[in-house]
Amino acid sequence: MRMIGNYLQIALRILRRHKLLSVIEVGSLSLAFGFCILTYALISREWSYDSFHENGAHLYRVVFNAKTPGYDRMKWGDHTPVAMAEVLQNAVPQVEETVRLVSGRGTSLELRRIRVRRGDTWNDEPFLVVDENFFEVFTFAFEAGNPRTALRVKDGIVVSRDFAHRYFGDEPALGQVVRIEVGWPKPELKEYTIQAVVAPSPNSSIQLNVLLPFHNSEPLWRWIDDFWKRNCILFVRLREDANGDDREQAEALMQQLYVENAPYYEKLVSHKIDFSLELQPLSALHTDTDVTMSKGYDGIAPPRDLLETYIVLAIAVLLLAVAIVNYVNLTTARASARGLEVGVRVALGATRRQLPVQFWMETVVVCGVSLVIGLALGEVLLPAFNAVLGQDLRLYYLAPPFIVGGLVLLVLTSLLAAAYPSLILARTNPSEAVRGTSLLSRRSTLGSALVIVQFAACAGLAGTSLVMARQLHHLQAFDLGLAADDVLMLDIDELPEGTKDRHRQLLKEKLLSHSGIKSVAMSEDHFLRTGTPRLAETILPGEDRKIRAQCLRVDPHFVETLGLQLVQGSDLGSDRANILVNETFVARAGWGQPIGQVVQFTESLGRKMPNGEGRVVGVLSDYHFYSLKSGVEPGVLLPDYYNNHHRINDHELLFVRLNPKAGNEVMEHIEREWKAVAPEGVLYLSWLEDHLAAYYRDDQIGLRVVGGAALLAVFIAALGAYGLTAITVSHQRRNIAFMRTLGAQGRHVAGLLARRLLWLVLAGCLLIGPLAYLGMEEWLSHFSQRIDDGWVFLGLGSLAAAATACASVLLHTVALMREPLAKGLQRE
Repeated sequence: MRMIGNYLQIALRILRRHKLLSVIEVGSLSLAFGFCILTYALISREWSYDSFHENGAHLYRVVFNAKTPGYDRMKWGDHTPVAMAEVLQNAVPQVEETVRLVSGRGTSLELRRIRVRRGDTWNDEPFLVVDENFFEVFTFAFEAGNPRTALRVKDGIVVSRDFAHRYFGDEPALGQVVRIEVGWPKPELKEYTIQAVVAPSPNSSIQLNVLLPFHNSEPLWRWIDDFWKRNCILFVRLREDANGDDREQAEALMQQLYVENAPYYEKLVSHKIDFSLELQPLSALHTDTDVTMSKGYDGIAPPRDLLETYIVLAIAVLLLAVAIVNYVNLTTARASARGLEVGVRVALGATRRQLPVQFWMETVVVCGVSLVIGLALGEVLLPAFNAVLGQDLRLYYLAPPFIVGGLVLLVLTSLLAAAYPSLILARTNPSEAVRGTSLLSRRSTLGSALVIVQFAACAGLAGTSLVMARQLHHLQAFDLGLAADDVLMLDIDELPEGTKDRHRQLLKEKLLSHSGIKSVAMSEDHFLRTGTPRLAETILPGEDRKIRAQCLRVDPHFVETLGLQLVQGSDLGSDRANILVNETFVARAGWGQPIGQVVQFTESLGRKMPNGEGRVVGVLSDYHFYSLKSGVEPGVLLPDYYNNHHRINDHELLFVRLNPKAGNEVMEHIEREWKAVAPEGVLYLSWLEDHLAAYYRDDQIGLRVVGGAALLAVFIAALGAYGLTAITVSHQRRNIAFMRTLGAQGRHVAGLLARRLLWLVLAGCLLIGPLAYLGMEEWLSHFSQRIDDGWVFLGLGSLAAAATACASVLLHTVALMREPLAKGLQRE
């Protein structure tokens, strides 16, 4: 212990002697440790999803895998018939339990909400209808209630802690009664008693808010006469001894049972749809982005591409490597200053083993202090990190994995940072050290390589962030073929059931009565919700040729309100047979003269049109309602009108174009008229411009992460360059003073200081250039509209790295030129 105390005392003495370099080393490592801690919070959340269920290794979701001719293969996580659960449990020996989850046929938005009342307050809440054995299969923590009986009580429900807090505050929610409107098309008001409160599970794919057991939700199902025609999310628990072969046998039996019982099987065969039923492990729910949900993700969190997590992890490792390189370079660069110390130690009997221990102990002290500061930085920066990633990450300092991870990080960093400097100093010849011979004269190759790698990382990160920023700016400035500014979107599915037709038209007329509203249009479906175009087949008569196109039913004011550009012909007008097509459709059809051409539609689209055909009366410039990562699809706008006051089709989305000079009174007018038409309906209001920008949310997140990491890397490299230049100055101060005496100017001094450093920076930029270019080309290839000058911005990133080195040299040059000559000449 006394020896360790001596090591620590000497280490602290050395750090105090070289204050500037110590601050640079600690600052660099602290920033890197802080980012590593934030990365740990992200990884621990993402990699632990759904791992808390006791039987998680044996739980699977049934996935419907379908391939329609002419379409991409799709996997659906909510396409299993409700009636399939009982059949599977009775007929498949590998299945021990089945659990169904259903979200739908409530009373509000997309019928996936139920209206909860308590006194005079009400809210629309997401809900799940589940089997009574839900909590026997899945392991959720309870704050109140019995998990085995909570779903078996008549007129009982289970709620989340957030739900309980919203409605009851600090009062106990257990045993409280709430009134819920359930059912469709005419909802019923029923009283339910809260039987249990579930604790939050932030790393769960199954998101709990309100749980209704099947036996307590009869109003939701009264309209269904065949549960083979109603789909659900179905989970199964296989036997504990089930292996891969048993799983394959279970999948084959499921396929057979579906063929024998599902009424939709004949339709699948007639449409030549190749399908299969598969078992998806519970652990894959959070990461398998190939599986989607046809009715949205209420109750099930959307899967996330872990590429974002891996990118953050790679950046954390890169930043830590840059900080370690800083430490190694600064330690080895000042090694000659410690030559006399090392020589005396060896001459007095210090062994080759004791010297590395001394320098490793110094590194442990630096890394330990840096880790403590890094923990504080991680805590301070966590809210900003959450804001960038759109997450709610937390740090649990006393959790065993966190403590073990911190110790491992400390030890590995200390070993890596101390290995090379201690090796150099331990191999020192005592006689050379005492005579003042440089310890680095024959061992500078690795140090130079480390500087090259450091600035290569800086140039790569800086160039990458610049390319990403340029590409995203290009997307934002790209002409979408529509005018999205000043356009509001209202989801009008909330209008009262049974009288929606009349209320839609009434709402439209009321909105247009305000001078701040220029036009209003409706579309049959919330076609923007899915984020990808839904394509349907159109037929060219006489050619026996089909074109897959995005077909939208709209009212006559859609083109005007959305600002679509008519390049040929006229608008839809009042004729039900009129249609509009975009330029891509014309090109795909090969028409020289598109006006007057006839297009046939499939039964579902053409049943409301004369003879199922449409006549082209106008051509629109290509428009983009979706991400520019995908190309423009052929588009068709079909008319959708009132006929004797009856709807031909339902509208779900209302577009409102505002006058650019309209003030807040317009929004108040919209809210007031909405309340007059739908007093208890929730107003879902959003800007079309924001909706289109949301397609690039992940790319914006990536830009913020990479850009922030680039700034950190450049800053850390700047600290290192400043420290290396400071050491060079300390070695060359007397020579520089002689140069100034002989008339040398500032540029000569800067050249002496920068010559070697700039060559290393240039080598790093040349090293990373091809790799960064290939990586950016791969990223840009995902966009149908992309920039072609990305190489310019990669070059600018290299210039940023070089500017960092030049800045450090410039600061030292200015300081030296202001220093009195006598001070430099008198130094030995």
